[in-house]
Amino acid sequence: MYNKEQKQAISHDNGPAIIMAGAGTGKTTVLTQRIARIIKQKKALPEEILALTFTEKAAGEMAERVEGFLPQEYQYSDFWISTFHSFCERILRNHAIDIGLPNNFKVINEISAWMLFKKNIDSFDLDYYRPKGNPNQFISAIISHISRCKDDIILPNKYRAKEDKEKEIKKIYSQYQKLLIDNNYLDFGDMINYCIELFETRPKILKKYQKQFKYLLIDEFQDTNKAQYRLIKMLSKNIMICLDPNQSIYRFRGASTNNFLSFQKDYPKATKIILNKSYRSYQNILDLAHNFNKKGIKLKSQRKGQGIIKHLHYKTVEEELFGIGHQIKEPFNDFVVLTRTNNDAQRIYKSLDEMGFPVKFWSLRGLYQKDVIIDIISYLQVINNQYQDKDLYRVLNFPFFNIKPIEISKIIHNSKKKSKSLFETIKESSHKNIIDLIEKHSKEALEKDVSEIFINFLNDSGYLNYLEKNNKIEDFGYINQFYDRIKKFENQNRRLSSFIEEFNLELESGNSGEIENELYEDNSIKVMTVHSAKGLEFRYVIIANMVEQKFPSNEKANIIELSKDDEDSHIEEERRLFYVAITRAKDGIFFTSAESYNGIRKRKISRFLKEIGFSDELYEKGITNLDKKKDYKKEIQFKIPNYFSYTQLAAYSKCPYQYYLAHVVGVPREENPASNFGKSIHNTIAQITNNKNITVKEALVLYNNNWIDDWYESRKQKDSYYKEGKKIVKQFTKDFIKEKPNIKMIEQDFKYNILKNCPLHGKIDRIDEKDNLVEIIDYKTGNYSDKLTADKKEQLLIYQIVAENLFGLTPIKLTYHYLSENKKVSFLGTSKDKDKLVNKIDKQVKEIRNNNFKAKSGWHCQYCDFINICKYAKKR
Repeated sequence: MYNKEQKQAISHDNGPAIIMAGAGTGKTTVLTQRIARIIKQKKALPEEILALTFTEKAAGEMAERVEGFLPQEYQYSDFWISTFHSFCERILRNHAIDIGLPNNFKVINEISAWMLFKKNIDSFDLDYYRPKGNPNQFISAIISHISRCKDDIILPNKYRAKEDKEKEIKKIYSQYQKLLIDNNYLDFGDMINYCIELFETRPKILKKYQKQFKYLLIDEFQDTNKAQYRLIKMLSKNIMICLDPNQSIYRFRGASTNNFLSFQKDYPKATKIILNKSYRSYQNILDLAHNFNKKGIKLKSQRKGQGIIKHLHYKTVEEELFGIGHQIKEPFNDFVVLTRTNNDAQRIYKSLDEMGFPVKFWSLRGLYQKDVIIDIISYLQVINNQYQDKDLYRVLNFPFFNIKPIEISKIIHNSKKKSKSLFETIKESSHKNIIDLIEKHSKEALEKDVSEIFINFLNDSGYLNYLEKNNKIEDFGYINQFYDRIKKFENQNRRLSSFIEEFNLELESGNSGEIENELYEDNSIKVMTVHSAKGLEFRYVIIANMVEQKFPSNEKANIIELSKDDEDSHIEEERRLFYVAITRAKDGIFFTSAESYNGIRKRKISRFLKEIGFSDELYEKGITNLDKKKDYKKEIQFKIPNYFSYTQLAAYSKCPYQYYLAHVVGVPREENPASNFGKSIHNTIAQITNNKNITVKEALVLYNNNWIDDWYESRKQKDSYYKEGKKIVKQFTKDFIKEKPNIKMIEQDFKYNILKNCPLHGKIDRIDEKDNLVEIIDYKTGNYSDKLTADKKEQLLIYQIVAENLFGLTPIKLTYHYLSENKKVSFLGTSKDKDKLVNKIDKQVKEIRNNNFKAKSGWHCQYCDFINICKYAKKR
């Protein structure tokens, strides 16, 4: 199953080790199998192994794979598999006070840091770095410079300054750090450096973690910076690093190529294992990459045959775009187009989309540049300020308003002619319905939260209905992510005017909005930058725009230099980036270039192409156009959730299409009073049951602190719910004090494979223990029912199965506790009940994975959140 070198790496026991792993050699499998082997052989508990990587996605996938290799008994283990920053945050949450920091610090990203700096710009001693014409010009450069200093462990007191500009930066650095602390913030660099400070100044704490972590594994070691390396060196001598020096492509992010040299010096007796058997690419593709960059590992393909290698050169960029489309054949998910920059990727994406291809632009940024989000932002700008003519013009052009272009032109003409605002002109036109909508939402914005205004606009305007009818399903994903952005804002402020102010500041900082992408199998071409493609593989790779100044790109000088880098450091990183691009390909690679990119000068083909044997004279002519526009059916598919909950499966039982809209597409929904009331009560009761000595008075304080004040239709309704909750909390606390239950678990999370490939997750409200037997309790704030149907029993039956098989408990009773009436209904599932439910879940999961989302229309449609956008809904 594993080759000799992989087995050696997996079975490595103690002492430092270096795993040199080339592209496609099974590095992740080796790391995860080693972790699983250590646990299964009882050499360490899961919490005694620390594995660090660079993205939350990579950490999540690693933890998931480790869980998959382990028996069920380890499925709810405390794994320490995370990013460097998450690891340091976890340590500092427990020990920040030991170095004079607050435990409740907030983590600030670069965009929020920019906004904080701008709001407090007058508190900085700025001279050179605050030009009168544009006082905010250098904020990004200053924050970026400080971030690089932290990566290199250059703290304010160690900052060397000779010239006046350097002295100004040193002073700004100290003032910036004070600003962060005064506002309870730590940035990413702080988390690493404060963790180092904690371990250096509190040796007992360091010793605690050195004792805890018997094994330390570092993935993508070539991407570590100096601070990260110092941190891991302090933690354990029993360390395994995994790296490929040819894939070090994050110099701009502070990665230090010298760390590997330092590691070899610091651990001279480290075992060195080279994984050079590649299971990805054909040998001629591997040879192409190695001959270009001979410093790395020479890989040996385990596949027989030869891959396609072509260079396609064109006269113009338009011809190149058509030529890319001509090379692509079905199945489309075999193809990826890689570029050096996001802008070039965006142009290729638009071109392929216009040709009719199913195509996805894979980018980590650009949410705010999506048309659907620009529409929403424009509308929010208008209801915040009705005289935003630019945004109002976009609103007039919303396709679902059905206003003809000639009518819009007349409105604009009349606005200018009469010197009136666009808003006033529309008011006098035949499209007053739009004004009525804006005024309705403007009035609501004075009282309601941003998220509620957001949802109301989508529903009242007909936007959601328009997207659903026109199969613009991908836009729902962007809407959901923007909704999450609004909800995060509401943790600090709930009003639209404040949100618009902050959002405009965010745009001014240069932020284009993060996109949470997940790559999964669907029949579409992927377009992305080479940086985004790292760690991925595709059957065919097209590397576009292979000309000088595009790939390799021109070096962008730092506005504020940290130190003089080697003259060739930029071009060396570009070479490694090109190596990464080539080694994404399994079966074939196409390089494309053009003589003209809409400029006067003829562009030279990339020096990298010349190095691998292509030249201006030696190329294959491309076609200049396609015979006809391709007309492939675009079926956007979404990733099915990795885990399923009772709530999801209950939704699927009710209506598979409702499940699809809610849990696959992620269409945002209005929250409701009952849901928020239930959360308020559940959170309060969890805290009550965690305190055996609690009083009724203290419980009511907890209730007040946990009260969620949103989505009630009126003050009267809110007061009624609040009063009901107060009654529940009083009675529950009195009973809790009187009964003194022996509680074994509270709000217990779980992940459990109820069958193979049927993973469930959830949270059990409470488990009480008596005489080695347990009662599983679920709280209900809804209406009491003394008769439980089979469907209503399912939630507790799932918990019974989990308690028995995952936690090794013996349930004697399953109880629904109806809190409003303070009544309980109990039962215990039989083997027949459990088998029946398992078979039902197995069937449902298979149907979901087979994309069976056929709607169940009926009377229940009247109570569905999606009645206004569902084409299958049965309406009264």
